[in-house]
Amino acid sequence: MPVSANAWFDSHCHIHEDPDPAKTLAECVENDISGLVLIGTTLATSRLALQVADQLKSGFPGVALAATGGIHPHDAAEALTDHFADFEKLITTASGSSLRAIGECGLDYFYDYSDRVSQREVFIRQIELANQLSLPLVIHTRDAWEETFSILADFAATPIIFHCFTGGVDELNRILEFESVVSFSGIVTFKNSAINAEAAKACPLDRMLIETDSPYLTPVPFRGQKNLPYFVSQIGQFIAGLKGMDPKTVADATKLNAMRVFSI
Repeated sequence: MPVSANAWFDSHCHIHEDPDPAKTLAECVENDISGLVLIGTTLATSRLALQVADQLKSGFPGVALAATGGIHPHDAAEALTDHFADFEKLITTASGSSLRAIGECGLDYFYDYSDRVSQREVFIRQIELANQLSLPLVIHTRDAWEETFSILADFAATPIIFHCFTGGVDELNRILEFESVVSFSGIVTFKNSAINAEAAKACPLDRMLIETDSPYLTPVPFRGQKNLPYFVSQIGQFIAGLKGMDPKTVADATKLNAMRVFSI
């Protein structure tokens, strides 16, 4: 299927968990999406993300596709007691596949679905895996900024993607001290997210990604609906408005940044 030369790139989605990922991707192509990164959050979804990305490439040669493998902080305790070694084996034997990053991984002290000791251990072990394989890290952090920054400063040696950035300018400036890019989601369009919008306005365009986190975090004006990767255009257009830029400039820059950081 043809892809628009000025199409948008969704740097973080979960269409591999859809009932029919090929149908979803076809709809994305019809709505000017040029690339997607399929994100793993458990052993099972990481395996699925890799499989689906590999399968879709043959049917959609004009679309840039990549996948990640990661253990989300919500699932850290279970992974440690059950299958973290299997996850490491999956990742270390995935050469030649669509694997382009480790994560999403990190710390979530808002929900604390896993105990914090397990979260930290699994986070550090995934950083070490990324270092071993020279792959970038996709970071999830919530209510854990200081500890996230401290762990990254001590252990990280590869580029960092701060997924679904929810902070303000202060957190943005700390992130930019690392070799990093900052990914803005539909949250930036929410009426109660003025701090996040200020950060998007301040973020250098060459350090920015945009994402849907589909099927979650549907942007305005589609709140209440299932999020879809092609809604990333709404996020990009909103940010273009904040920055006083042509949406094409934002589309082109964020696509280039995604292609670079994920080595697609």
